Amino acid sequence: MTCYRLHYGYCPRCKKVVYSRAKEPILAGDRIGVQARAVGGYLRYLGLPYRKVAKIFKDVFDLNLTYPSFLAFNTEQAQNGASLYQVIKQSIRQSPYMNADETSWRVNGQNHWLWVFTNKDTALYQIDKSRGSKVVRDILGERYRGVLISDFIRLITNFRPGLASVVWAIFWLRLRKYRRRINLLQRVSMACFARS
Repeated sequence: MTCYRLHYGYCPRCKKVVYSRAKEPILAGDRIGVQARAVGGYLRYLGLPYRKVAKIFKDVFDLNLTYPSFLAFNTEQAQNGASLYQVIKQSIRQSPYMNADETSWRVNGQNHWLWVFTNKDTALYQIDKSRGSKVVRDILGERYRGVLISDFIRLITNFRPGLASVVWAIFWLRLRKYRRRINLLQRVSMACFARS
């Protein structure tokens, strides 16, 4: 933790309050710096309630911060990151190919889906209540003409009916797995039938 002591004084000549400058940038009017904010945000990301985050800051750093302060910090971080998120989204939309995947994700005890859209240069994550192609349309746009790669075939065909950019390797691997099961069942039933 870093404690900043900034000195100020009154200039009788210009009749203004004059402040000293910090050696590194600090957020004006804030009680904690960017690293402490990041730690608070990370603890919240790990699933700790804001009240527990505030208690940790009191117990570990002797900082008396209220839990609404951390909510405000995270809200401000989200607002500051919104323009960057849009830049990444535009980059994704212009990509010649995109991998898309989703996995279950809990938000305040409710089921959601964590989506990832990625290629070799960019990754975009979005948490949504929907697992459907609506999310893909929102991220990639209605006019995405690149190759969409996914292991969820319905996702791709619902996104753009007739789309040929399905990852056939995954389809064939699944088909081969089921074919092996069918062959095993046939052999077992043939062996049982031969015994009777």
